[in-house]
Amino acid sequence: WSLLHPVRAIKPWILELLGEDAAEGLAPEEPDAEEVDSDAEASSGDTLEDEAPTESVDPKRLPPFSDVYDLVVGTDGTLYAVLRTDTWTTELVALDGEGTVRWRKQIPESHTGAPRLSFMPSGHVVLWCAGTPVLFGIRASDGVTEIELDAANRNGARLDLRQGAWLSCDLDGTLVVGTHADGGIRLSRFGPDG
Repeated sequence: WSLLHPVRAIKPWILELLGEDAAEGLAPEEPDAEEVDSDAEASSGDTLEDEAPTESVDPKRLPPFSDVYDLVVGTDGTLYAVLRTDTWTTELVALDGEGTVRWRKQIPESHTGAPRLSFMPSGHVVLWCAGTPVLFGIRASDGVTEIELDAANRNGARLDLRQGAWLSCDLDGTLVVGTHADGGIRLSRFGPDG
């Protein structure tokens, strides 16, 4: 059997993202006191909609980062990554095929848990932090938050993310949620509107 049906060899591979200054080993710039206060105010809310880039953040520069929480590729080849930056903030970054940053979006500290990404056929990046009952549909073209679904039944949504283990988007736009239940994982399917 092994001669007639050889197993394809599996080789590990690494994707390494280097910013413009990463090779030079530059440390992240220290923000001014006023900029720190404005960043704290922007991350104190529970929504991603009202955020505006501050002067200290260059939206076209890949930030120095220590961890990559999740990656997803859009239909046009754009890479979306959730990064833990060296300044201990979490950002969603969109990179084109050349590695150029298209846009960056800071994730508020109130959204604890490991960030997870999925891509919807509608052209939205779905961001969900494990343990948080809210998910966001972010327009892939420019990073604007257009969809916000939570377990509070806003907009009539019945999406249940309690005990959530993972979330994915199917090709038809429905949301598949895996939750811890009865010693295993229960799969539930929800419409794009929750």
